[in-house]
Amino acid sequence: MYIGGLGQGYLPDTEMEILNKGDQKVEGALKDLILKVAKDVAKAPGLKNKFLYIVMPPGWSHTGDHKTARMVKRSYTAASVAGQENNSLSSVSQ
Repeated sequence: MYIGGLGQGYLPDTEMEILNKGDQKVEGALKDLILKVAKDVAKAPGLKNKFLYIVMPPGWSHTGDHKTARMVKRSYTAASVAGQENNSLSSVSQ
């Protein structure tokens, strides 16, 4: 809907137009994800690894060099718990 006069601009007619713009952002992100997975699949050696890139969790690699999201979360949680324990021990000794 065009609003003439002082504002002179376009405003969405309905909430549906706003939702459609959000859907377009999601579709764009999904396309990016598919392209990234497709690149990993193309680089992977052998059919087994190509299949595993599709079904394994984010961060998985056929070389084992990368950490999955779950592994990163566990190490972060362990580090933060250890940091809290060190802080509580240092405050007790003072």
